[in-house]
Amino acid sequence: TGADKGNIQRFDDRTGMIRLVAQRGFDPAFCEFFAEVAGSDPSACGAAMRNGLRTVVDDVRTSPVFAGSAAREVVLAAGVRAVQSTPLISSTGDVIGMISTHWAEPGRPDERQLRWIDLLARQAADYLERTAREEELRRLNEELRERDRRKDEFLATLAHELRNPLAPIRSAVQALLL
Repeated sequence: TGADKGNIQRFDDRTGMIRLVAQRGFDPAFCEFFAEVAGSDPSACGAAMRNGLRTVVDDVRTSPVFAGSAAREVVLAAGVRAVQSTPLISSTGDVIGMISTHWAEPGRPDERQLRWIDLLARQAADYLERTAREEELRRLNEELRERDRRKDEFLATLAHELRNPLAPIRSAVQALLL
């Protein structure tokens, strides 16, 4: 897309925020400030999270999205003048993350760049959903293995405990038969 910098954020179910998981071109101060973003935060990704639609900021200095916020100063200090944030939407329609691209000069991505970002966003959303399902399957398999291990342990204990009291009964029955 010709962007100078970029980042990907993933939605955290526990906090209800998006968390920075990958970035290119940003310094630690930017990454720390945007480590977690809420939908109510004054930022392009916060706005995109709120409305579930791409947010494009042509010029950070004049945009109402960043007006009067600390985020505006952090973004400008990082050398960013324009930004777009596209939500990663799950197959069920939920925002599961964000892909943002940043430019050093004011401007707006053209239609070709926006289509490219949409393609990347769809692929990223599919990947995140697939990995979440794989993680859930791994967790369920581990839980099943643990339950199976506990069942085997219980049956072994039960067999051992039943063998001891049954021995005298078996001997008594054999004595009675004689």
